[in-house]
Amino acid sequence: LSLVKYKIEGFLEQNLAKSGISIKRIIVSRGSSTTRRWLNENDCIRLLDTLNFKLIDPSKLSLSQQVEAFSNAEIILGPHGAGLTNIMFCNQGTKVIEIRSQEQGGDYSSATCYGELSKMMDIEHHVFKCEHVKRKELKGRSLEDADLVPDPEKLKNFVCEKVFI
Repeated sequence: LSLVKYKIEGFLEQNLAKSGISIKRIIVSRGSSTTRRWLNENDCIRLLDTLNFKLIDPSKLSLSQQVEAFSNAEIILGPHGAGLTNIMFCNQGTKVIEIRSQEQGGDYSSATCYGELSKMMDIEHHVFKCEHVKRKELKGRSLEDADLVPDPEKLKNFVCEKVFI
């Protein structure tokens, strides 16, 4: 995985201009995703803004902008989902807080994939488990893809406890 990261970064350095994205504390938005929606994202962002977090939506950024944003970040916070795949571009020691349903997990779950990626990349990974709203219409994936409703105060306290020790 490190070799893949090295090759991608080398290609981007040679072929793409820098975008100037230099945010140290990133909140990853799931944007217009239809699963694992962060139902109270705005409430959480208001509190996390006091800790200098800034929201980005990776789906709205080019690949080079995603690489640059995540490689410059010191702290990444976001719901379990594709946007967190970009942690593969983070530097060793970057801190990641993954927001996940308190019941997500099990034999066929993707729940641990970002924790495993973090281990490979030598990234400090924490999971904040929260309340959720099941999506019965998703038939068989209602728990895995449940919408997330983290308590904003508890999330902020978790961030302060795990990251700003």
